[in-house]
Amino acid sequence: MWAGFSHRLLLKLGIDAVGLDRARIRVKFSKERVKGGNFALADATKIPFKAEIFKTVILNDVLEHVTYDLAKPLLCEIKRVLRMDGKLYISVANKFQLREPHTLIPFLTWLPRACYDPVMRAGVGRACAYPVYPYTVKGLRKICEDAGFACKNFTWFYGWKKISNTAYINDPMLRKMVKAIRKLKLSKLAYPIAEKVSTLLFICKKDSTMGGLQP
Repeated sequence: MWAGFSHRLLLKLGIDAVGLDRARIRVKFSKERVKGGNFALADATKIPFKAEIFKTVILNDVLEHVTYDLAKPLLCEIKRVLRMDGKLYISVANKFQLREPHTLIPFLTWLPRACYDPVMRAGVGRACAYPVYPYTVKGLRKICEDAGFACKNFTWFYGWKKISNTAYINDPMLRKMVKAIRKLKLSKLAYPIAEKVSTLLFICKKDSTMGGLQP
């Protein structure tokens, strides 16, 4: 929820939204930045709302900052407050991104956790001093299914969008690489690779049968 950027966009679209964070300073900052926004101070593993109240829940760059042992309780709580016809949107760091998005160090999270965790905790580069918990497609699907969600993988959309329009790429080095790929007319060959190394994007729903959602 940091800075309430997504919240501001939803308000402009006329969408009634609630931002949730367990850090008082972030709730305070978001309220100051987004006038008229609705923000709550709470732990997402104990959401202070009744069951089946939300049509959409957005975890945008959030799950990577939740320890793996708390990921399932968090998702189970989201399932509780989500309507039966609702959707859960998850955007989370990919373990195999070319550059770790917080430090911009190449291939950092490709290494064993014991190697990259101290780097993250030290606040190297532009990172804050906190650990990061990236996912593989397989790992993200498993934790979502264990929590009772049926998921569809839309990571391909991230890859396609960024190769099609480099303005969506925040990393300067990657932006130059993609521009070179486009100049060499290799975009079609790059799409499958981009899907493997892009931020993971899942859209999930409450469906114990898992019917019709596997890609």
